[in-house]
Amino acid sequence: MWLLVLLGCSEGFRGLLWDRCEELCVEVGDSLTACGASDHTWADLGSQSEEDYVRTCRGDWSDLTTVITSRELELGLDTCEVAREELASLSCEEIWALYAPSTWE
Repeated sequence: MWLLVLLGCSEGFRGLLWDRCEELCVEVGDSLTACGASDHTWADLGSQSEEDYVRTCRGDWSDLTTVITSRELELGLDTCEVAREELASLSCEEIWALYAPSTWE
């Protein structure tokens, strides 16, 4: 628990509430919204809206953190940070291909 609080302190006020993986959920939702949904819908992601996608993503991460070791949590947070950095360089097609691969079959 203290690990998340300390991580949050280094990321500003928003970080006090969310860790890097929760931030990734929000940023992916924002990116998909910015890309538009000309060929895709939130239903392709099993969601009804961006808010539903983010809520589900954050809930899934929260559930996972209750069953993993502290080392696995650290690795997960590091992986989310790398994904957050890479997300900005991806095209809309690449983002949709990553998050809704079944729509590209």
